[in-house]
Amino acid sequence: MTRTFRFLILALAVLSLAACKKEEQVQVEEQVELVAPTGSDSRAWRDYLTQVVRRNSNEDVLQTFTYFLPGSDTEDYDALFQRQVDNVGGAIARGITAGNQLLFASPESDRLANLIEAAFEYAQAGSLRGVRVIFVGKPEDVERVKAVVEPTGAQFIFVEMK
Repeated sequence: MTRTFRFLILALAVLSLAACKKEEQVQVEEQVELVAPTGSDSRAWRDYLTQVVRRNSNEDVLQTFTYFLPGSDTEDYDALFQRQVDNVGGAIARGITAGNQLLFASPESDRLANLIEAAFEYAQAGSLRGVRVIFVGKPEDVERVKAVVEPTGAQFIFVEMK
């Protein structure tokens, strides 16, 4: 009986230490500054945006819809830009369920702001209550994006692209 009791105590001690180390690892991971990719490498952007979502989501978020606009040097950029506007605008016009979040990112913040302005023309005032909109961009573009998002009732979150 004593041997079993000692084993149980030892097992609990090991589990406690493991939990502490895991908590420390999470805290260290959160302190690392995120740096956005400089080009249009889709893998680098996917990894970066995964971290952005992890840091800016909470337990109330049901699903994240990511809209990535590649750089203007991409082949058929104008057609791609218009398809994104139509895609986002159509989703907004149909309505986004509360608890979802929309993440917008691009290597070119000003062009992304143009896309958001055009797509949010489809939105009605108060139509996105309970929805979160994350804009990954430059500080100089925040106000114009915020101006079209906030009237919809969505929660606006700005992540500075560094």
